[in-house]
Amino acid sequence: MSTLKADAVTTKSDNTDLTITGGGTGVPNLEAGFKVGGTAGVPVSGLQVGTDGELITWDASGDPATVAVGTATHLLTSNGAGAAPTFQVAAAQDVPAARARFNGQNAAVALIAPSVNVSSVTDESGVGKYSLAWTSAFSAANYQYLGSCGDENVGADNNGAVVRLQDTAETTSASGTFETLSISTHIAVDTARVNYVTWGTLA
Repeated sequence: MSTLKADAVTTKSDNTDLTITGGGTGVPNLEAGFKVGGTAGVPVSGLQVGTDGELITWDASGDPATVAVGTATHLLTSNGAGAAPTFQVAAAQDVPAARARFNGQNAAVALIAPSVNVSSVTDESGVGKYSLAWTSAFSAANYQYLGSCGDENVGADNNGAVVRLQDTAETTSASGTFETLSISTHIAVDTARVNYVTWGTLA
């Protein structure tokens, strides 16, 4: 084995690439602590050109590899020890498909932020009756809901009122109609705090 010792190695005068190759099946053995452009190690800009969106990893054999580009909204997911991670569809989360909050005693009922997937609230004819229009409609009208409402005055008949979903003729995949009822008298009332949350599959 031959050893070449030099303080510096530069490219030829024609500025062509300097190539270092290993004999047989071996590879050049560079001493630890080598520098590139005066900086220790290989800078990011010195890495081989790759594909935008891929990530560097190691395969089951410990060899360098890349993680294939995923699709927008996919999440990087571990596949356990001995396997490279992959981009996968995010697992379904049990989160509300729509939610709204408003003051039912205001003359002009309006949504209070933050409201999600609700384009408008309408004060229907009669006391304590409202409808919500969904920004993105549900695939069917049988979505689940949960509501609560009440007043600032402790002890008032409409304090702690509950929400009742109207019949199916008034609840569709595009909107939902409901009433706020007094928990003590069970009659419809207007309350200052109305909250409405729905779960279901959007169209």
